[in-house]
Amino acid sequence: EEETIFNFDSYDEKMKGGQERMKYEGERNEEGVRQGQGVCIFSNGDKYEGEFDEGKFHGRGKYTWLNGCNYEGEYDGGIKHGYGTFRDNNGGEYEGYWKTGLKHGDGRYLYVNGDVYEGQWNNGIRHGSGAYLWRHTKCKYVGSWKNGQMEGEGELVYPNGTIYRGYFGKNKPIGRGEYVFANKFSQSGSFGENKGQ
Repeated sequence: EEETIFNFDSYDEKMKGGQERMKYEGERNEEGVRQGQGVCIFSNGDKYEGEFDEGKFHGRGKYTWLNGCNYEGEYDGGIKHGYGTFRDNNGGEYEGYWKTGLKHGDGRYLYVNGDVYEGQWNNGIRHGSGAYLWRHTKCKYVGSWKNGQMEGEGELVYPNGTIYRGYFGKNKPIGRGEYVFANKFSQSGSFGENKGQ
């Protein structure tokens, strides 16, 4: 059976005013609306398997895009919301919490280039406490993030054992800080533009 539905989840945005033809097999309520377990296969090749409530993805489900990307986790009212894992078709993967379709709360992102961020997210960007490991340089930052950038107190560990502890602004050491070298010598001072920290 084919039916027309509105506003289904497409990556992180809802289609606006669009209609998508699809085939549905699964449970329905007394009014004939999708309710309970079911499978949707969309005319563009995308597929959703999971729970429905009042015709929308709701509860646990898996959405697989024709291009190979998939999301498996919780939905609320047709939108990724709760705990889930998104895998892209290039090897990137995010596992963690979602809010209204965006990464939000604690989560781990393995980037396509091999870098890893594990920590807090706010509306789809790194924000709060978190750790970032650069695969190629083997450097690791642990500390505060604001609007996707290293900002506030943090620690940057270099592969040779040198550690910088201090303040960061716009992804760089700024203000008071201390370098501790592998030989245990240290150097303190102000770095970059001092913004009163």
